[in-house]
Amino acid sequence: MAEKDKNSTENPAEDVLGPLIVTPTASGYYTGIPEGYKPPTGKLPKVIYDDKGNEITRVYYDVNNDANVILQTLSPKVRDQILTGLEQKITGYKKGTGFDDKDRSAFADLLRFANIEGRPVLEAYNVFMKTVPNVQKTSKPPVIRVTSEDDIKAVFRKTTNDLLGRDLGDIEATKFAKMYQNLQIQTAKREQAGGVVVQESDIGVLAEKRIENKFAPQAQAYRAMQFMNIMDQSIQKLGA
Repeated sequence: MAEKDKNSTENPAEDVLGPLIVTPTASGYYTGIPEGYKPPTGKLPKVIYDDKGNEITRVYYDVNNDANVILQTLSPKVRDQILTGLEQKITGYKKGTGFDDKDRSAFADLLRFANIEGRPVLEAYNVFMKTVPNVQKTSKPPVIRVTSEDDIKAVFRKTTNDLLGRDLGDIEATKFAKMYQNLQIQTAKREQAGGVVVQESDIGVLAEKRIENKFAPQAQAYRAMQFMNIMDQSIQKLGA
């Protein structure tokens, strides 16, 4: 049988990644394909050479055992390149040290693909990267927390009673609650963008400002009335 030409490779990927020669595995290995399956290339993927570099036979990859052996015999650069590529294609896979169980499992998926294609693993890797779509990465929208409407309305109603001596009703309280929640949402969005962000005012402080601005005459009158009541009570105590 003719010696393999050292200046050319049957596997184009080896021109970039380097040759990969592995030894046969024991019988009874797992290929990940049904019995009698014929790859579209018409060839088995794993080439077995003798010690002189002559091809002696072709077999399927043992998906489990070959994954362990081949992954460890790859150079660190090639191993990182392959696993980085697989990370883009295999859902849920995140590259580890290169020797973790998850890395061997991902590489076993590549060997199974090589068996199906009938291509040596490095050539199969190139086909895999070209034909398998990238994993669609989804990101959850950021969570924005706001104070409950009932809590805001309770503070607003207490403030109106303190400043005006009466409740302005649910409509005004609801308007204030919606306004305050919107301020919290805008603050959260600015925080997500980064930088220095000034927090919105305390609910009670903002409620007091809102009432003072909208009902200033009534608030002044109520404070004056309260002051007069206090003076009356003080005078009555002095005359007792």
